[in-house]
Amino acid sequence: MPFKRSIPIHTRIIIALILGAIFGVIFSIDTHKLKIVTKTDKGEVKSIVERWDKAEFILPNSRKEFTSDDQLRIIRFFKDLPKSERDRAVLIFYKKSSNENFSQTQIIKFENIIDIQKVKTIATEIKPIGTIFVRLLSFLAIPLVIASLAAGAASLGDIKKVGRIGGKTLGLYIITTVLAITIGLVLANLMKPGEKISPNIRDRIASEYQADISEKIQQELGVDIVDFFVNIVPTNPINAMANGNMLQIVFFAVIFGITLTMIDKNKSDHVLRFLDGVSDTMIKMVDLVMKIAPYGVFALISATVAEFGFGILKTLLWYVATVIIGLLVHLLGVYSFVVGSLGKMNPLRFFQRNERCPSDCLQHKFKCCDASCQF
Repeated sequence: MPFKRSIPIHTRIIIALILGAIFGVIFSIDTHKLKIVTKTDKGEVKSIVERWDKAEFILPNSRKEFTSDDQLRIIRFFKDLPKSERDRAVLIFYKKSSNENFSQTQIIKFENIIDIQKVKTIATEIKPIGTIFVRLLSFLAIPLVIASLAAGAASLGDIKKVGRIGGKTLGLYIITTVLAITIGLVLANLMKPGEKISPNIRDRIASEYQADISEKIQQELGVDIVDFFVNIVPTNPINAMANGNMLQIVFFAVIFGITLTMIDKNKSDHVLRFLDGVSDTMIKMVDLVMKIAPYGVFALISATVAEFGFGILKTLLWYVATVIIGLLVHLLGVYSFVVGSLGKMNPLRFFQRNERCPSDCLQHKFKCCDASCQF
């Protein structure tokens, strides 16, 4: 029986991206169609209105007119109304129809309006599949970080060694982080991926995520350095895990791992074996979740394209290009300098050899158990 070579996961994800974009274009949301939900004596009634020529909101003390291209403005205007006015608002659509002898205007009137929505398509209906995929990855992150960091900190053994290595690691981390932020800011200001988005798509995104945007705007923008470091220390680690506060989680995991080196070895060994087991289990769970990655990516990209149009991909491509260029600059510039100056090794040789060594085969001074991988 001939050997069947499976398609690599990254190839399947790329294929899913392309197919999802095509699917989203085919089943895109009609920007000239609205779903009106009204309240009647018999319950909620959902009506579809499309291809109107003019729309008009009649309020107790005012009127507001809209054109046939104002789908988003109609939705946003209704949601921004105070509840007292929203309950009494009347929405009228005017549609012109004509035949051989005469033309007339059809009037469609809605009262007791509960909600106004875009009409979803199959491309947007499958978005929950992508959302589930993202949530699966998110719920794996916290136990994986805790188990890995705690076990790693405890494996260093000598508390003095932990202090020396920890100080050097923290200093290197701060320096490389500052350089990474600088590279990101420079590239973002040079390439300006956010300006590549069209005004129409910008309005659609603002309409879709209006509540989230308002919440972000209301948050305090100023950052107090002292409070920042104080807040790294959790008052309740369980609460930090529940809220996904990663800095507090990392702090707790590192302190927990270091403290393990200070108790009786017979007791700490049991905890370390447990943490190693949890870490291996979570990594295996990541492998399992990644098997559905193509389906999640397909659902997310098709829903995004259907919602905001094919033009959103242009903006995403500019953003991806900016990120990739930044990563390459950081990798080839900053990390190559670190490998050459601190590791006393040729960066090119390091990157070439490291690719051929299995991760579980690397030993002291980057020597691999396979003779072909040795430096």
